[in-house]
Amino acid sequence: MAPDGKIFFLGSQQNTAFLNTAKAGKWITGPTRLFGSRGYGSAVMYDAGKILVVRGGAPLGSAERIDLLGTRQWTQAGSMTSRGVRSTQPCWRMGRGGVPSVAKMVRFQ
Repeated sequence: MAPDGKIFFLGSQQNTAFLNTAKAGKWITGPTRLFGSRGYGSAVMYDAGKILVVRGGAPLGSAERIDLLGTRQWTQAGSMTSRGVRSTQPCWRMGRGGVPSVAKMVRFQ
């Protein structure tokens, strides 16, 4: 959920959206991610309103993030040392700015 109470939708495609749950509800177009399809990718909320998306696609060896409390624009967050295999790889938040996935660790600031 975004800080303004809207539901943030992040799927495998580049398009994102917000759902305004007031009254009957309405979908609002969100910011487009920088890279292609992230099917088989992973996402994690690593801080309040901050989401990191890694891997996925053909497969991608990149990572990108969005700050829902700030500009709400996608930025490149770094790259993974190898593209690995095309598979779902869970990731989770750790302290000190790291988010490991099953195969590699992504470092970002």
